[in-house]
Amino acid sequence: MMHQDFTIKGPVTTSTSMQDKAPKEALIRAQGAGPFVTLRHFSSERGPRIWKARDHRKGLGTRFVPKTVFQSLTFNLLIAFGFAIGALLFSFGAAVSLTPSLAQGVSLTQTQINLVFLIGSVLFTSGAYLQLIQSANAPPLSRITTPSRSRVLIGWRPDDPGWIASITQFAGTLLFNINTFDAWLGVGRWMRQDGLIWAPDLLGSVLFLISGYLALVETSHNWWSWQPRSLAWWIVMINFVGCVAFMISAIFAFVPPTGPSVMIIALSTGFTLIGSLSFLIGAALSVPEALAASH
Repeated sequence: MMHQDFTIKGPVTTSTSMQDKAPKEALIRAQGAGPFVTLRHFSSERGPRIWKARDHRKGLGTRFVPKTVFQSLTFNLLIAFGFAIGALLFSFGAAVSLTPSLAQGVSLTQTQINLVFLIGSVLFTSGAYLQLIQSANAPPLSRITTPSRSRVLIGWRPDDPGWIASITQFAGTLLFNINTFDAWLGVGRWMRQDGLIWAPDLLGSVLFLISGYLALVETSHNWWSWQPRSLAWWIVMINFVGCVAFMISAIFAFVPPTGPSVMIIALSTGFTLIGSLSFLIGAALSVPEALAASH
């Protein structure tokens, strides 16, 4: 596996007023996959310091610049809860769809189950947008530049895999909103189902897959990695598994002119359940990660 790994020596420039307050640091090595720099090693008067792109974006780990409200514990928990509740509703909807007896037991019709999916997708979108705002407002890695007081709603950071992952996931959730809304309304024949329900589902799943992989790249500092001792790696890896499951579910969800078979519907719903549970676990794990970083 190829990755970018180069050495840069020299001091980190600081303003005159900050030089007396902060230890002098020198960038020793920068690393990442392709054009993305996601890991930096510094030497300082206090010893080695390591900067990680994901930690910087979320306000976790070693602090190199002051955190903003978007990197606070409260903001990270809001993101986690948005994803967790949305994933929980998706999991419930998939579970009752797979077990008609359970749906009958709780007196839910298919239209009501589809409404559960719709509400879950909206909550997922809220978590994704908060994550995008967080990525777009991550402070610059410089002691000269103070964090801007202006708030960026979307931003433009094409060299930042965390931001690209966030905006592609947000776009994917918007397509899932369309997909679940049309499914809730009911669109009739197979051609309309494929155009109004399956196509947004497929495109949204592709965006999720891109997002999940870029989040893994950001955390791995490479195109791929195996870091079972890292909580951050487990979070992004489990989320990536969820993205893969959603992609498989979308492929099986295609409706042919003759109508889908019961087995294909069950497979599609089953992978939706796997994906939803993966996102639920990933969101749950991000809570202790954020709490640990706040101490």
